[in-house]
Amino acid sequence: MLERANTVRMTLPSPLEGIFGPDALWEAVGERMGDYGGHRVARLRVRAPDRYRVDYLSGDWDKRYASIACVGEHTSKLFTDRVATGPATPPEPDLAALLDPAWLLSGWRLLSSSPVTVRGRAGFRLLAEVTGTGEDNTGNSFAAAEAIADAELGILLRQTAYVGEHPAVRTELRQLIVRDGDTAEDFRIEPTPRQRAVADSGGPLGDRNLPLVVETAGTAAGLAVAGAVAGAVALTGWLGKHRPRRDQP
Repeated sequence: MLERANTVRMTLPSPLEGIFGPDALWEAVGERMGDYGGHRVARLRVRAPDRYRVDYLSGDWDKRYASIACVGEHTSKLFTDRVATGPATPPEPDLAALLDPAWLLSGWRLLSSSPVTVRGRAGFRLLAEVTGTGEDNTGNSFAAAEAIADAELGILLRQTAYVGEHPAVRTELRQLIVRDGDTAEDFRIEPTPRQRAVADSGGPLGDRNLPLVVETAGTAAGLAVAGAVAGAVALTGWLGKHRPRRDQP
């Protein structure tokens, strides 16, 4: 953003020079931005087609709740004094982009792939550049991305978005465990005796203080997580067609 603003400043005609403030101000902003960075950690559990749970552990997630979980028909949010339950909702875009890599095949052009190993898991390093502004390109304004796709699961182990040649945002899965036997109870959020159960209508203020747990069924989360399976299969198919042959360097 700072580079783009400086580009605009440098192209202004002389009568408008200085309209955005003195150079010293922008130099100070640049130094402050150079020191800016944020690291956020969450625990993510997913079971296709319609279950997920996210526990926000550290960093500024800008959330009013500590955990969110979907068990198919309902999504619940864990607050300090209450558990709000409402219609099913998909995971937030940053996490959904890792689970559903189909966005790489729509609105982006994959330039190359090469085998890599990340924390003991075999994968493929993908380089991509944006070709359009459709809804399937995760809604961001970045022009290039690097992704590490898991060779077995087809999900993304890591995604890095670039502004020019500079990495701007990275989202990655660490300590990945694949296991069977999870049930709905492993994802569900239940209120403790000191917490109230309230309804969440899904609106901006819908999880505040309503008296009863909502019983509305929804399919948004089911479609989202089921779509992740389709996206992983699609990406695995692309990798199969573009995987380097053994006789290639």
